[in-house]
Amino acid sequence: MRRLHLNARSIAIGGLTYRKRAFGVSAGVLNANSDADSNRSQSQSQDQSQGVDLGEDDSQSRETVNDEQGKQGGHEQGHILEKLSRALRSQHDLSRNHANSSCTTEEHTDAITTSSSFKLPPLIREITQQIDSAVEETINSCIRNPQHVIPPAGVSKRSKREKQPRKKKASGKAKFGGAGARPAVESARASLAGFDAKRAGVLQLLSEGSGETNRLAKDGWTTGWGEDALRPGENEKYGLQGSFSGDGRQSGIKSPRRGQPPHIRHPLPYTRRVEGLFDDARDLNAASSSGSSSINNILEDIDPPSEHKPIARLAHGLDRVLFNPGVHWLQDPRSRVYNFTPWLERIPKVTDFAFERVTGFIRSSQDDDLHTLAKIHSRPYVGSTSSLTGLLSHIYFLISGGKEVDTSVLSGAFAHEPTNFTPGQRMPVSIVLRYNDGVWAVDSGKDGDDDSEKNVLTWMGTLLEKFLTVPEPEFKTLLRSSPALAEGEEDKRREAYRYAKSSRFLMRSQLDCVDPRLPGTGVFDVKTRAAVPIRLDLLNFEENSGYLIRTLHGPLESFEKEYYDLIRSAFLKYSFQARIGNMDGVFVAYHNTARVFGFQYVSLEEMDARLFGQDVKPAGVVNGDSAPTRGARIFEKCVKVLEIVMDEIVGVFGERSVKCTFETRERSPKMNIWVEPVEWDAEKEGKGKNLVELKEGEEETKVTEQGKDGEGEGEENRVKTEEFPIVQIDVEVQNFVAGQPVWGSKGIDVAPDENWILHWTISHSSLEASRIRANLASAKDRQFRAWNFPSNISRPEEMEAWWNALDFGKRKNAAPPSDEGEENGVPLFNPRLFRPASTNIEVLRQLSRDGREETLRAEAEEEAMGREKIVWGLLENGGVANSETKEVPEDGSSASTITQTSEMRTVDAVTQTSEEKE
Repeated sequence: MRRLHLNARSIAIGGLTYRKRAFGVSAGVLNANSDADSNRSQSQSQDQSQGVDLGEDDSQSRETVNDEQGKQGGHEQGHILEKLSRALRSQHDLSRNHANSSCTTEEHTDAITTSSSFKLPPLIREITQQIDSAVEETINSCIRNPQHVIPPAGVSKRSKREKQPRKKKASGKAKFGGAGARPAVESARASLAGFDAKRAGVLQLLSEGSGETNRLAKDGWTTGWGEDALRPGENEKYGLQGSFSGDGRQSGIKSPRRGQPPHIRHPLPYTRRVEGLFDDARDLNAASSSGSSSINNILEDIDPPSEHKPIARLAHGLDRVLFNPGVHWLQDPRSRVYNFTPWLERIPKVTDFAFERVTGFIRSSQDDDLHTLAKIHSRPYVGSTSSLTGLLSHIYFLISGGKEVDTSVLSGAFAHEPTNFTPGQRMPVSIVLRYNDGVWAVDSGKDGDDDSEKNVLTWMGTLLEKFLTVPEPEFKTLLRSSPALAEGEEDKRREAYRYAKSSRFLMRSQLDCVDPRLPGTGVFDVKTRAAVPIRLDLLNFEENSGYLIRTLHGPLESFEKEYYDLIRSAFLKYSFQARIGNMDGVFVAYHNTARVFGFQYVSLEEMDARLFGQDVKPAGVVNGDSAPTRGARIFEKCVKVLEIVMDEIVGVFGERSVKCTFETRERSPKMNIWVEPVEWDAEKEGKGKNLVELKEGEEETKVTEQGKDGEGEGEENRVKTEEFPIVQIDVEVQNFVAGQPVWGSKGIDVAPDENWILHWTISHSSLEASRIRANLASAKDRQFRAWNFPSNISRPEEMEAWWNALDFGKRKNAAPPSDEGEENGVPLFNPRLFRPASTNIEVLRQLSRDGREETLRAEAEEEAMGREKIVWGLLENGGVANSETKEVPEDGSSASTITQTSEMRTVDAVTQTSEEKE
């Protein structure tokens, strides 16, 4: 019976809890159920036995009372508890049904959204606390009622049955008082009725606070979606001045002011969209007039309109590098023997070279020959390799889908190194399309601080190109220590260029060097590659010039490290430049701005293999020229995408100059292009936006408003700058091979006999101008690269003085045209461009200091020992190699078979002829 009492108590507590949660239950529900159960229990009290269902008890035990008195008391007690259980369960079901129905009848919704509900929480909280305390008091009174007989805690009945044999209970006394439980139940029922009355009063107060509850209660169930509670209403500024009730009407509760709701202006994410296909099968069947090279070059040669200088050739015996793969040491680090003239080892200082004596770079927009050819051949776009290769690179990133480079030919030192392109290679590219008489010229145009004049490598490239292609006597005339040529002795002819055209473009490429023994045209490009500390720490070039390349392989101080960086950061640009110029490859000279370490010739096929993968010739094909190479097909696709993109760019603002920024982010399926006009008269053209202060590199359009009398608080004039309009263009592509869509990397790996189709889509974004400007600003931030403080400078004041004194050109009219933010063509000092050196940079600086100490020690040892410089393949005159020595055959024949003269003999001869012995 103790278990029966505890179960009844848990049922009562559970029922009271549910009654406390339900507000809308009438107070007579429990009384009605209880009276009905009482009448039914009296009619059943005459039965001989009665089973009591304990409900919550897991044991589901039943006890039979044999004694008549015990049977009558047990029946009465069991029926009372059973009635209480059924009443509380029915009350629980009614509460749960009422809670569910309250959502559909919108009573709770109105209670929450009306203004009265916001004023009554203290009252409800106070009533709830009173009800909780009353419930606890009632339950405790039921437990502690003196009429109850609660047996003391002891051994359970199950334990007693295990100890004693089971026997029938004696008649007489019941363990649980029967008649005494009735007053406690009646007291609990009366208390609960009082609680319901209080809750009904609360509901009445809530109903009186707003008439919506009564109205919705009368309406009952509703159908349809109902009113939109989040509807902004009739407000011109789309600002929500207050909250809204369920029917959409504004309530009196003031809510915080909100901004414009996220309603898009256009149903589509673009305002214009064009698409098309580039099909290999259709393109290859089209007729081409570019001659025998049309298979692997889609550009057609055009004769230059004016006379130009002859193409230079390599000097100092460097031409043998072209026909021997791999790296060639200038001086063998083990034997100390020079493979080429020692004169090449020491590079003249940049400040000693007279740059004004050589022909400088000519922008595409300033090239009259380029513009003339474009008009003759009806090509609307012109550009040079320096301005087009960056655009083609980002188009390749889009088409290839992030394909990585192939570094499997390198040693194990680079097995786990990254194989993606470097951040500098993926940096956004900015250009300026300058319009002139129906022709748009592509010029490189980086907004903000143009630091090319302070970049030592910009000047070093021009110096080393002459250093490697001009004989020593002629090169010395280009130094400041030599007198300048007379007025009539200067060669006024243009540098050698190749002009070629595609369907919409006319391109220009400077021809650095030529050797007729090479395949094709025999033309190749000359590239100078600075060592890793120079590239990463440009302003500290003087100290970093002590860095040495010691070995062929290894993670640092090796040719392999420089070749690995070339693959990731330069080969893509080199391959596009070689194809625009119809070149065979590039000649690379490795240096540290003070010393040359070695040379290497990299053919176009080798660059294609590292970038796109090894070409596989079709079965039965012997001559590789019978089918286009993988690199040629990629270049063709990139040029065609560039042409269709240019048509969309110039169509935005018509016949005017525009600024563009291209970017294909890593792992992004689209290329973003931001287009702005260079010049814009907002007053006349009426497309300006918000008034802001612009600091662009191009000319700003200013509208001056004259102040009226008595206005402007004393200001006579007020200058405002109108923000230029801007458009964002998104380019997407999809590759198809054999009619099936594939990833970009699979499209790049297409076999020569497979048809590769490129589906392109160009969209004009419908984003607002503020969002587009934010995207452009983010791209400009990714263009930013900070300089490291040199090792001898630690304060910004020292850095400013050092920066302003830095002048590599030292010539008049050597600087490019002056832009805003520059003084006489020299960029002004900007503190945000500089930062202290990082830990990795400090490691490279330490390697450079160690290399310089080792170089000085080796030179001192050789001088002390009186060791002469030995040059392989050159004549020795008095034991010292000099410029007067002559070169002898290098065909590998023995010295005894070479005709010798009294003044000619090789330093590597082992045997001597009979004349020499005599």
